[in-house]
Amino acid sequence: MNKIRKIHLIGILTIGFIAPQAWAQQLYVPFKVGIAGGICNTAAIGSANPEIQIDGNAPGGTFLVNSILLKTDSVPINGFFSLNVNTVTIDGTRFDTRTATLVGHVEGTGVDHSVDIMGTPVRVTGSQDQYNPGGNFPHQIVANSAGASDIVVQFFCRSDLEDLNITTILVSGWKRAPETITVTYLPGS
Repeated sequence: MNKIRKIHLIGILTIGFIAPQAWAQQLYVPFKVGIAGGICNTAAIGSANPEIQIDGNAPGGTFLVNSILLKTDSVPINGFFSLNVNTVTIDGTRFDTRTATLVGHVEGTGVDHSVDIMGTPVRVTGSQDQYNPGGNFPHQIVANSAGASDIVVQFFCRSDLEDLNITTILVSGWKRAPETITVTYLPGS
């Protein structure tokens, strides 16, 4: 029992010698970044590939994303085809993560639809509206902020008769205390 107490005390003493500024920089804290979105796809026949880019500002730093929440304005009754995830790129490596359609028309005037894409099943069929899941879009993503656009989520969006907009994007996770996380939305066409 005395040995356990001595080891515990040595651990406490060792931590006590770390400079307070260095200790604070190593702490991970929660972050939440909310931004306005924009056009996902215009009311023209064809699809668009908008992107969400998430970047940390510290060279060699790491951060974790555990929620990417999207809010659309009213999904059109007519002409809406799909809004799904195409790929995710993490620190320059691209992964094919094609999901089924994430949202659909909800009854009622002005009804918004929201979805957290983290953990969404990845489909194993070519049909974008068929729910035949394989694995999952990651439940969390750890990125190293060695360059720009540490995490890029690309969507497939098609709405042939009316515009479809992503109105709000909310990204949250964990980062080192002094770091800044930026989120950028690149609209579709």
